Amino acid sequence: MNVKIIISALLCFTIGFSQESYSPNNLSITNLSLFNVSLAWDIPEVYQHEHVTHHNGAVPYGIGNGDGSAVGYFQKLSPEMLELHSGKTINSMTFNTMWEGSFQPLVFVTSAVGTNLEPDLTNLSNCMLTGPPLVNATPWTQHTVKLYNYNYQENAMGEVTTLSSLTINPNIEVWFGVIVSDYNASAQQFAMGADDGPQVEGFGNLVCYLAGDGQSPTNSGYYQANWTTLTQSNPALTYNFALRLDLVEDNSLINYNIYEDGTQIRTIIASCNGLNCQTENAALGMRPQGNHEYHVTSVFSDFESGPSNMINVEVANTQPNEFTLIEPNEDEVLSFSQTELSEIINFRWWDTDDIDGQSIAYELRICNDNQEPQFCWSTPLEQSDITIGPFCRVQIEVQNLIDYLDINENENNLSWTVVASDGLDETQSTTENETGYHNFSLNFDFLDSDYEPVADQFRLYPNVPNPFNPATALRYDLPQDEFVTITIYDMLGNIVRNLVHEYQSLGHKSVQWNATNNFGKSVSAGVYLYTIVAGDISKTQKMILLK
Repeated sequence: MNVKIIISALLCFTIGFSQESYSPNNLSITNLSLFNVSLAWDIPEVYQHEHVTHHNGAVPYGIGNGDGSAVGYFQKLSPEMLELHSGKTINSMTFNTMWEGSFQPLVFVTSAVGTNLEPDLTNLSNCMLTGPPLVNATPWTQHTVKLYNYNYQENAMGEVTTLSSLTINPNIEVWFGVIVSDYNASAQQFAMGADDGPQVEGFGNLVCYLAGDGQSPTNSGYYQANWTTLTQSNPALTYNFALRLDLVEDNSLINYNIYEDGTQIRTIIASCNGLNCQTENAALGMRPQGNHEYHVTSVFSDFESGPSNMINVEVANTQPNEFTLIEPNEDEVLSFSQTELSEIINFRWWDTDDIDGQSIAYELRICNDNQEPQFCWSTPLEQSDITIGPFCRVQIEVQNLIDYLDINENENNLSWTVVASDGLDETQSTTENETGYHNFSLNFDFLDSDYEPVADQFRLYPNVPNPFNPATALRYDLPQDEFVTITIYDMLGNIVRNLVHEYQSLGHKSVQWNATNNFGKSVSAGVYLYTIVAGDISKTQKMILLK
């Protein structure tokens, strides 16, 4: 046997484990959208809680057979060495690879105490545990592989479902190690890691030469096995192999408890127990808005672990993205003749979206800046009202705009804006000015302060908008001069507002109600009735105030 000396400064492994190895770790957030929170964490390191080995932790050397044939590198643990670990289960094996090769982990038990029976590597008749073989293992690396019963089973996902059930007791002797094959000895690539001693003779440095065709140890081609020690092969090699068994307490992981701000909010079943399974996750669903602190604990058969790392999560809504107005442009002048009152005015703005994926609702606001105080007409827009993509568009007839804003002058200074809402937060359209409004003008060359359209009969139109907030226009036609009263009632028949009580000339009329009572105080949301009496005619309509 030859040895390759590796520069020790390049590689040094420390073997030790945290007292928190029963706790989940690396808790992190995997999703945060629409107030939905999802968490993920690594399963506890409980299977690495304790370990037994003759290896001192350093790995300065690589060991290999000079002819490149398969070799078994093993350590032995006597009942006396295992006494303090009685009742614990063998969970995994850790070893170091110095060069490329194939490594097959194996664990044997001899039941005849004191007879020093050697494992039979030619047929593995007394093999108790195995692990996944490492083919072309990465050089200069420490590997930890889970161990499972030799007659293991796999599920449809390729996960091992019968992990180790070997429990340490005072009457067993354990042999554990790897069979190394498929390495290039001629290139002086000695694949098995070793420490710098001193050797624990007959325990930390066991070697088994396998003569044969160099194939898998389950193959009958391994027809001869010769056991010795590393120092017996070469007295200068006073080393122990870089091997370790990792043990777990005889406690089964049952659940995880999830805590939010110190209060347990969820318990989930521990489901991650397959060979290749390393993480757990949980979707918490909708959480209250605000800052929250989360941690997770592991629940075993007879105790609950300490907490995982704490993470702070801000559950907050993101308002819709900014967007700009398009048409009418800033300071644009629109002119219409008396025959053009049915013409359409387009209000257009760029569409927006919401990073949280929520649907967007728009509200169009148009203000008559000529009025004192300024009067604004506002209406929530239904999807059916809007033409979408890539910009949004709402069309309003000139006559309706006159009615909505109570326009009765030739020149009208107006402004408009759009508010986008995701149901929680709003974003107002952006413009060159800070108010978020575009200013524009409406001109009517036929209209002056004395203009009144002629009506041929009395008409009461539906109020616009309806539902409304904060104001609505009540519109009607007078075919002749009349004394007019307009009274607003609640649904119990109580008078809320005496809105009009005066003699009016014929023509088209429009009056605003700003949702206040006779004392100037705002009224609550709900259904209201308004009744207009003009001469012998009385009409009543219903309207809805939203808040």
